[in-house]
Amino acid sequence: MSFGLEAAEHWLFGFLKGAAEKFELDVLGLDAKVTSSALALLDPHVGEWAGKMSTWLMPGDPYDVQDVTSTAQWSIGGKFLQRTFSGRFLGKPFEAICFIGHDDGAGQYVAAWMDSATTSMMPMKGGRDRGTQTLTLDGTIRLIDVTGTHLDVRTILRMEDEDHLLCEISLGRLGIYVKAHEIDLTRVTPP
Repeated sequence: MSFGLEAAEHWLFGFLKGAAEKFELDVLGLDAKVTSSALALLDPHVGEWAGKMSTWLMPGDPYDVQDVTSTAQWSIGGKFLQRTFSGRFLGKPFEAICFIGHDDGAGQYVAAWMDSATTSMMPMKGGRDRGTQTLTLDGTIRLIDVTGTHLDVRTILRMEDEDHLLCEISLGRLGIYVKAHEIDLTRVTPP
């Protein structure tokens, strides 16, 4: 009887392996060749940028304003926009990198943000306003000093025109957000 069970297991394993290989070749191979039309929203972001990053700790005038530079280019086979930031944050050197793309399977924009001010990688997801071509991404960051708590993060990217990009980063809880950063960029290199 164990021979029959072994044979059945062998057959099942072979069947599943063949199905997985077919899936890889057919579905994943096709997906690898596709560049989402939703990525066209990010095309104007490509290039060299310079501007100011303002930081608020409370409502009113910014607490800190620093110069920042940014570079955006297509990466990972043209499926993700890779944007780097360099400057100062609260008087200290600051670097950040963000990958933004569109997950066609989930039907939404996705991003991952990392910076030198934290030890976390923040995944984000969201959508665009077709009327204003504004991209809104939501994520969560955990606070290391307060166990078990986190802050919601909302990032809004808006091309003001072909040479001006505004990035607003707000922090919140329970759906209430307060602007924490604004990065106002002007294109340095022509599109």
